[in-house]
Amino acid sequence: MKTKAPIVPLTQMEVSRRIGVNFTTVCRYANGSRMPSMPVLMKIFKEFDVSPDEQERLMTAINRKKTLDQRRKVFGKWMETNVFAAPKVS
Repeated sequence: MKTKAPIVPLTQMEVSRRIGVNFTTVCRYANGSRMPSMPVLMKIFKEFDVSPDEQERLMTAINRKKTLDQRRKVFGKWMETNVFAAPKVS
């Protein structure tokens, strides 16, 4: 009987490879010091199968913030919750 492989979260390095950006850039997304460009954001949505409803929720949450710093923090928290927590089979 086969057992399922354990599910582990993705690392920032794995995310950077999957979306085609530098590791440091992904770190900056995660810590809220940088926002991705629209093409990179669309790549993130596609690579991690983000539903249109979730995309809309994220964009609404970002757009409600008045400052760029606040917007970056919203995106960083979203990345931590929805991308780095995304399981992979090891």
